[in-house]
Amino acid sequence: WASMEAAGSFAMPWKDLRFTLDGLLGHFDDGSEDVTGSSESFGHSSGTFGSLAGNLSFAMPWLSRGTTLSVDIQGGSLFGEPPLQARYFIGGRKTVPGYAFRTQIGDRYWLARTEASVGILPPFLNLRAFGAAGRAWGGDLIFDLLSTSVKDPPVLLSAGLGVGLGWDVIRLDLARGLRDDGEWQVILSVRPDFWPFL
Repeated sequence: WASMEAAGSFAMPWKDLRFTLDGLLGHFDDGSEDVTGSSESFGHSSGTFGSLAGNLSFAMPWLSRGTTLSVDIQGGSLFGEPPLQARYFIGGRKTVPGYAFRTQIGDRYWLARTEASVGILPPFLNLRAFGAAGRAWGGDLIFDLLSTSVKDPPVLLSAGLGVGLGWDVIRLDLARGLRDDGEWQVILSVRPDFWPFL
C-alpha cells in the first residue's frame, strides 16, 4: 500500500466559517486473489485509486453567553479501484448515530451534522441537542442494511440529546435513528478535538 495525500484550508468571508479540501492518490497490492474470484463482489486485490473530499464547518456563540451553534457538512468521492478499507461508511457513532455501525458503504458520501449547546454549570456541565443526516452510495461494493435497494440507499436521519462533562471533554449522548429501522443508542465519547490523539 502506498499513497500520497494533500490537504488545504481556504479563507472564507466569515471568521467562523471554515472550508477544507483533501485529496489522495494511492496504489495497493495485497498479492492475493479477490475474495470471491470476482472484482464485482468484494473489490480488487490490487489497483490504483484516488479520493477527493471537502468539509465546510461553522461554529459561533448564539443568542447568549455560554450557548454555541455549530454546523458541519462534508462529502467525498472515490475514483479508480479503491480497496474495501478506503470506502466511505455511514451509520453509527461519529457519523449518523441511532443506526447499526457502518450501515451503508459506498464510493461517494455526504454527511451533515448540527449541534446547539448551552452551559448549565460551565465549564463542568453543559447540555446539547444535535441532529445528523447522511448517505453513502455507489461503487461495485455497496450494501445497505435498511433497504432492499442497494443501488439507491436511503438518507439516514437521527437526533438526540447529550451532556458534556469537564470542559466538554467527556460526552454522554442519547440518540435515536428517525427511520423505521432506527434504534436508541447511548454513546460515551470524547470531544472530536481529541480524536487525533486517541
